[in-house]
Amino acid sequence: MQRLELNLTVDERELIEKAKNGDRKAFDRITEMYLDKAFSIAFRYTGNEIDTRDIVQEAFYKVYVNLHRYDAKYPFSAWFFRILINSSINFSKRQRRKRFLFQEGNPKSDVNPIEKSPDVESNPEKEFINNEIKDLISKGLMSLPEKQRSAIVLFDLEGFSQIEVAEILKCPQGSVMSRLFYGRRKLKIFLEKYL
Repeated sequence: MQRLELNLTVDERELIEKAKNGDRKAFDRITEMYLDKAFSIAFRYTGNEIDTRDIVQEAFYKVYVNLHRYDAKYPFSAWFFRILINSSINFSKRQRRKRFLFQEGNPKSDVNPIEKSPDVESNPEKEFINNEIKDLISKGLMSLPEKQRSAIVLFDLEGFSQIEVAEILKCPQGSVMSRLFYGRRKLKIFLEKYL
């Protein structure tokens, strides 16, 4: 698993400076460096590729627009991933509001949600079980408070160290440990109801 580097390389520093000065190719290179990890993290909040792309695009846009505010005394990666996490959390909040509006029996709802048509799979039983487990874990993650979910996504699912998670979430390492402990406990209780 790829690790977040908190210290900028000389090449990365140079790219950031060029991008700050309007060099579009330098910013494109920065985007390439962070795209895969950004997609992986955002996907943990959405569970689908289309919404993940929107979140990642929004995060890179915010970085581009606010690049002049980035302070090179701090790790660029932590700054970028904090923007990505915030975009992901905001997306989750918007989705919850939409679900409430479109719930059956809600007087504000006059539209039914669109149901997905099932895909044809090579092994339907195996795919069904895998999808059920993924959905259950995803629902469990979504049931956690934002701070605990972010810590679990970054540490347990994406492989960042506790120090890196603390830097991204802008909190002490002890807070990360606490969020992981309580988040894992709540997730375990949630999953035990269904397994």
